[in-house]
Amino acid sequence: MRKEAQNKNRFVEYSRQKTIKDLGQLRAPIAVKINTTIREVIELYNKNRTGSVLVYDKREKIIGIFTERDLLQKILNKGISLDETIEPYISKPVKTVDSRTTLGETIKMMTEGGFRHLPVVEGERAVAVLSCRTLIRHISEVYPGAVFNLPPKFDQKFDTLHGA
Repeated sequence: MRKEAQNKNRFVEYSRQKTIKDLGQLRAPIAVKINTTIREVIELYNKNRTGSVLVYDKREKIIGIFTERDLLQKILNKGISLDETIEPYISKPVKTVDSRTTLGETIKMMTEGGFRHLPVVEGERAVAVLSCRTLIRHISEVYPGAVFNLPPKFDQKFDTLHGA
């Protein structure tokens, strides 16, 4: 139990010190205009192996994000034509972070907001999209023992060691 507390404290400190910039090269954003059709976005998802696109207005300003979750929850189960534009279905306003945002702040924002993707901006310009998958991969590389030895259920506690 003591080792768990040490790992947790180490991670908390790590997440307060490290920023998005420390994650290295992130995926460039895939951007579309507000009048893009649902079908076109699905093609972009498949072509780019991504689960989100940033949505821009005519002035090239981010006005929203359209994710696989939006597609599943707002469109596919409602029988909406794939030839409609994404405009009524985008998530907005979009929350963003910059490369100086700490990992702890980012994780908190994603958890509280239920976000799987966050645009990373420099000024008004999106330079990357951070996914929860990228964060999880990074954490598991930094703390492999702590992550890979987690019990199958997050709140599960073992009374004895396996095989003891």
